[in-house]
Amino acid sequence: MQSRYNFMTQSTYKDIDGDYFPDPSTINYNNVEASNVTTIELTELTCNKFWALLPTLFDAYEYDDILLSLNRIPHKNMLKPGSVLFSPTREDIEGTLSNEN
Repeated sequence: MQSRYNFMTQSTYKDIDGDYFPDPSTINYNNVEASNVTTIELTELTCNKFWALLPTLFDAYEYDDILLSLNRIPHKNMLKPGSVLFSPTREDIEGTLSNEN
């Protein structure tokens, strides 16, 4: 499963197993370019079962953390019915945030 960590580069710091931590400062959500933006008005159901919304947006249960970050929502528990989320396509996310750009 992919998440925001797939788009970060490694930091210079290692964990206790010797693996490098990802560096969150290397992902820039301000550079996301969207060819098509979907708006979603949240209901009580979509707030409580946020994961169920993802396949309609991305054809996968991925990128929930990216969708929340793009909408400046720190955690899914902060979603409120009536709020509107803006979502780019999966292709836009993968093309814009890729470390290969």
